[in-house]
Order: sequence, then C-alpha cells, then structure tokens
Amino acid sequence: MKKGRPTTSDRLTELCKDESFGGNSDDDGEKPKDSNEVKDMIADLDAKWKQLDDMMNQCTRNMVRNFAPVFRRLANPKDGPPDPAKMNGRLAPASWPPPKLAVECSKLNRGELGGKITASEYLDSDEVLDKKMDLIAKLIRKSKHTCAYCGAGLSRGAGISDYATKAEGSVASSSTKDLGHPTEALPTAGHHILTALQKAGFIHSFVQQNHDGLPQKAGFPQRLINEIHGGWYDPSNTVVPMSGQLRKDLADWMVDVEEKTELTLCLGTSLSGMTSDRLATTPAMRSEEKDENGKPCSSCIGTVIINLQQTSEDDEACVRVWSRIDDAMILLANKLGLEYNANPVAWPKDTDVFQVPYNSAGQRDLSTKTTVDLSYGSRVIVSHPKAANLGSTTWGAWSLAETNWATG
Repeated sequence: MKKGRPTTSDRLTELCKDESFGGNSDDDGEKPKDSNEVKDMIADLDAKWKQLDDMMNQCTRNMVRNFAPVFRRLANPKDGPPDPAKMNGRLAPASWPPPKLAVECSKLNRGELGGKITASEYLDSDEVLDKKMDLIAKLIRKSKHTCAYCGAGLSRGAGISDYATKAEGSVASSSTKDLGHPTEALPTAGHHILTALQKAGFIHSFVQQNHDGLPQKAGFPQRLINEIHGGWYDPSNTVVPMSGQLRKDLADWMVDVEEKTELTLCLGTSLSGMTSDRLATTPAMRSEEKDENGKPCSSCIGTVIINLQQTSEDDEACVRVWSRIDDAMILLANKLGLEYNANPVAWPKDTDVFQVPYNSAGQRDLSTKTTVDLSYGSRVIVSHPKAANLGSTTWGAWSLAETNWATG
C-alpha cells in the first residue's frame, strides 16, 4: 500500500526516538528530558499544519470557482445557437424536447459588456414547463438554503425596461401601464411569489441586482435582501455605476451567502459577467464536485436558470427553464401549494417622508425619531461609513447635499 506524505507529527516522532533529542546527556548518563513538552509542540505544529493546509485548499477552490466561468466563456463564447441536447439542464431527462425558438434576433443582448449572445428568445412547451416546475419544486423542498438571484427580467412585467430585451415582437412580459417614473412601478406576480416562498421557509436569501425596491413592495423582508448594485430607496446604498465598486459589507455578505447556498433560483438575469454572478456559478460548480471516491463533496444542488434568452451558464444549470418569469413562478406556486397576494401593497400618499429611529449623528436610537424627506428635489445627508455614495450625487429621486447621515 502506497504511503502518503509524512506529517509533521511523523517526522518529529522519529526525532524523539533519538536518545540525544531533548537535550545533551550529562557525563553520569542522565536520561533525556521529559518529552511531554515535545509532544505538545508536535500537537501544536500538527494543528497549525492542518490549518494551513485547509487554507491553501480553500484558496485553490476559490480560485477555480472564480476563474472557471471566465475560462468557460473563453472556450465557449456562446456566439451561435444553443445546443439542443443541453437546453433543459443536467437533471432533466433526455426525453424532454428542447424549447422552440419564439423570436429570432441577431442583436447581442449585452454586447456593450463584450457578450456574444444574441437576444433571440425561446419558449418551453406547456407540457415541458409543467414538468420542469415540478422538478424545481422538489429541489426547493430538498434545499436547506435557497437563494434568489434576480436581474432586470424579473421587473420587466412591472413596466421597467431592461438592457437585454432587443427583439422586435419580444414575448417577454411587459406592463401596459405608462409609468411616470420607474419608482411608480408595482410588484409582479413573480415578486409576490418570491415573498410567499420566503414566508413558507423555502427562500433564505435574496441577492438583488435591480434597484427598484419591488421585492420590498411585495412584502419581502428587507433584512434578507442584499441590494448588491444599490437601491433607489436607500441613501446609504446608491446605484453603483458599471465602473464603480461594490460596497464592502454587501460584498462580504454576498460571499457568505454564496458559501452556504445549496440551490440558487436565477431569475431574469443575462449572467453577463457581473461579480454577483458567483451566486449562480458557484452553486453550479459545487454541485458537480466529487471526492476521490466519486461521491459529492457537498449537499449543494446547483443552479436553476429561468430566462427567455441564452446565458453563458446554461450548460451548468441543474434545470434550465425557457419561460416568462411570471408564468413559471405561478406554476411553481401551485406546485408548492402556496397562496400569494397579487394585489399591490397599499402605500400612503406621503411615502416620500419617513420617521426613522435614528438620531442626528446617524446612529440607530429607538428613543428618538428623525424625519427623512425623500421627495423629488430634496437633499439628505448620509454618514454611513460604508456608504457607496461618499462625495457623489445619488441616482435616485433625490440628491445629496453632504455625506454625514445614515438610514442604516
């Protein structure tokens, strides 16, 4: 049987067998010193060696996870039609037929970001869509930590435009309401069903690429939503431009969610290479990792992608759904027996002015109230030390006069 690399403990144990180890013997033949101290040293070194070894292994895994999506895009730029054999996901039976081309478009969906994928749209048949949502419901029930990772496609049905939809005669959902301003948009069925999933204990985290606050309007708890690219309604977390940097505490939170997520529901995002796309790529990769015996290294299930257009990660999805977001989510709610409120939340007319439990120094203080006026043209002061908008003007409905106040 082939022996592995000797540990620190093995090497030092061999040294302990040498009579001269532990100190020089006196002329009268005194025995070496007690080896308890040496044993303690061996145990300490072994523990430190294991810690270093674990750290190196984790660093290697992180590097592979971070760079693998880049290498995959270089090797397979997705500049042609999708492979029918891979269009349903790794867990889908081979007997399921691929989706049909619904609208052809030669324009690139995210060409401004260097993408090579066209804006053509595809649709599953009603029968296959029903089977896929049945499979996804089973995966959701199995998952111990499910994350919703959502892009602009989720809010298109609310009347908010997106970057990727460019086909004439697009089949994507779109509200017929003429919004005076995007902040007037109301949640879609998809937003309400995500809230119902959370209340039922099926969704544990929400990483939101959008800035629109529609999940919160649908009742999704703010404490579980990471608005990683900024939000229109948070003065301490203004919209991050493409050339900007993510807020560090939100980036750290995102990585923490990434590490413990077993299943990601990836809804309405083109997965065009954003840092936050790791919420989709990492679970997909972890679900395929095997140990030396061919057994799964973790309980990770993978990534579900629901989108009308191709993405760079389709081949890695455990289930790939080609559908309007609302249509798929309504089916999912039925499969899980969820009730959801599709009616808009009643917002009072003076919602631009709020009373918040913070003092004038920007510190949370339940004994006091501070008025925050976010009406058009108003100016606020932000002091959150991790605010992304220090020294800049917000992209929301108001602008900043100073940066010395926080909403938390």
